[in-house]
Amino acid sequence: MGTEDSSDRLLRFLIVGSAVGICVFLFTNYSAIPVNRDAGYYLPIAREVLAGKTPTVEVDTAYTPFVYYLYAAWMGWFGTTFSVQVLLVYLVNLLNVLLLLRILRRERLPAILGILLCASYFCTLMVCQGYAITLEPFQVFFLLAAFSAWSGHGDSLGREAMIGLLLGVAIMIKQYSALICLGFVLIICMDSAGKGRRARGAIRILVLGTAAAVPLLVFILLTPASLPEALHAFGFIGGKAVSYATAEKTTLYERLGHVFLKVAHLHWLFLPVLFFAIPCIRRDADRKRGAVLLVLLVVSALPIWVRQFGHYFLLVAPWSYLLWGWCLGTCRDFWRGEGSRHLLVRGLVLVGGVLPAFLALTPESSRLTKLHQITVLAFFLLLSALVLLPGFFRHGAGKRACAVLVFSAILCGLETAFLSLKLPYGEMSEQKSRQEQEARAIGEVLPKGTRVLVVDYPELYVTCDFRNESNYYGFIYPSDFERKFRRIQWNKRKGS
Repeated sequence: MGTEDSSDRLLRFLIVGSAVGICVFLFTNYSAIPVNRDAGYYLPIAREVLAGKTPTVEVDTAYTPFVYYLYAAWMGWFGTTFSVQVLLVYLVNLLNVLLLLRILRRERLPAILGILLCASYFCTLMVCQGYAITLEPFQVFFLLAAFSAWSGHGDSLGREAMIGLLLGVAIMIKQYSALICLGFVLIICMDSAGKGRRARGAIRILVLGTAAAVPLLVFILLTPASLPEALHAFGFIGGKAVSYATAEKTTLYERLGHVFLKVAHLHWLFLPVLFFAIPCIRRDADRKRGAVLLVLLVVSALPIWVRQFGHYFLLVAPWSYLLWGWCLGTCRDFWRGEGSRHLLVRGLVLVGGVLPAFLALTPESSRLTKLHQITVLAFFLLLSALVLLPGFFRHGAGKRACAVLVFSAILCGLETAFLSLKLPYGEMSEQKSRQEQEARAIGEVLPKGTRVLVVDYPELYVTCDFRNESNYYGFIYPSDFERKFRRIQWNKRKGS
C-alpha cells in the first residue's frame, strides 16, 4: 500500500497470523493421521533396506528406490514408531512450502500475498492426502529445487547439469518425475526456437538428460543391482508401467467422468489456467515465465489420467500456486489503492470469524452425506463471496481484471482452508480409532514375528498382506479374521 500506518500493519499481521495458525494446527496434529495403504508397502521395504537388503535384487519393488533409503536412514536415526515416520512426511511438506515461498518472492509479490499463497498451498497438501506416507512430497521437493535452479540468474550448461541432477533424484524417488523432466526439455525447446540457437538448445538437452541419468547409475554402481534388472523393475523397459496404467478396466467415458469429478473437486488447482490470459492481455508480465509454468502444470497432471488418487494432485499443486503467484504478480498496483484495505478487512472477518463459525457449527463430515458436504461448502463460499463483494466493486474498470484474480484467489484459499480443517480431519480420529481396534483384533490372530513383515507397526496388519512375499503389495482386512478372532475371544472367556 502507498501509505502504510500502524492499523495497516496490524491488519496484515492478523491475517497472516491466522493463516499461519491454521497451518500450525494442521502440522501439530500429524499424530492423529490414520495408516494409509501405501505405508504398508513403503515402510516394510525401508525396513528391509535398513537390514542391508537391496531393492530389485533381494526385495521386489515397483518404484524407484531412493525413498526407501531415506526412510531407512530416518528409522536408524529416530526410531521406527509410526508417528515418527509420518513426521518425516510433514517435515518434507514444510520444506516444500518454504521452497515455494522462496520462488514466489522472485515474482516480486507483496510479502503478504506470498505468505497467504503458501498457507493455502499447505492446506491443499492436506486436502490432497499430503499427510499420508506417499512418495509425492519427496518428489516435489527436488522438482521445486530444480525449478528454483532454472529460475535463478545465469544461463550456463552448469545450471542445466544441476537441474538434470535434481530431476534425476526426483525420478529415482518416483518414475512419474520423468514427465517433469520432459517438461523441462520442452521448455528448452521453446527457449531455443530462435534462429541460430537450436544447436545450443540440443547441447543443453543433452547435458540435462545425461545429468538426470547420474542418480540411476550411482544406484547401479553402489549396489548389487544390474542395469537391465533395475530398468525392468522400475518400469522403464518391459510392460510393467503399461500394465499398471491399464489395470483399471474402465471405458473412455468412465475415465473421463472420474477425471472430471476429481478436477471439479480440486478446481482451485486449475483456475490459474483459466486466468492465464489476463496478465498477457495487460501486457505487464513475463509471458515466457507464465508459459513455462503452464507447461509444467500440464505434464504434472498427466498421471491423473492413469489414476485419480488424491496424492497424484500433489504433483500439480506447486505449479498451480506458482501460476497463481505469476498472475497475481501483475497486480502490484492493486495493493496500493484504498480498496485493498477494505478487502483486507473483509478477509480478516472471513478468516477470523466466518471460517471458525462454520467449522464449529457444522457437523463432522463423517456424519454428512456427500450432497450435504457439498451444500455446506457451497453455503460457506456464498457467504464468503457476499462479504468480499463490496470490496470487489470499489475498484474501477482499469483494475477490474486484478480484482477478479484477487477475489478468486481469496475464495479458493478459504475453500482449501475449510476443506483441510473440516473434511480430512473430521474423519481422522474416528478412522484412527477403528484402525487401532482392527489391529488389536488381527494381532490376536497373527502372532508377532510369524511371517508378518511389519512387526513394529501393528496398525499395518490392516494394510499389509503377510502372505504375499513376492511384492508386499496385497492387503488384508479385519473381516478375513473375524471368525478366528471371535473363536479366540470365546476360548479366552471359557478359560477364565
